[in-house]
Amino acid sequence: ELANENRLLKALQKRQDSALKRYEGANAELPRIINSHHEELKVLQVKYKRLKAQHKQTSDLLKEKENEIRVLQSQNKHLLQLSKDKHLGEREKLQMQVSDLNHRIEQQQETIQ
Repeated sequence: ELANENRLLKALQKRQDSALKRYEGANAELPRIINSHHEELKVLQVKYKRLKAQHKQTSDLLKEKENEIRVLQSQNKHLLQLSKDKHLGEREKLQMQVSDLNHRIEQQQETIQ
């Protein structure tokens, strides 16, 4: 019975040794797996940094565009208020007349000289 137990223990030890050899050494599976995961981690870290920079750039652009929208909305509100002014049309007409008269004066002065 002891001989049988010794034989079983030796067989078990042999299987464990062969399993350990698979995971240890230069050509073993475990170091390759660890190296593979290490390389994958490096790639993912580079990708993370790139995406983080891209996200910051996009966020900055979004803030800039939101500010532009606020400015344009403010200008639009101001222009709408001006358009509601009853004298706006008359004022525009008078400005056009002044511009036209200034242009005529310039032409007449050129003719005189």
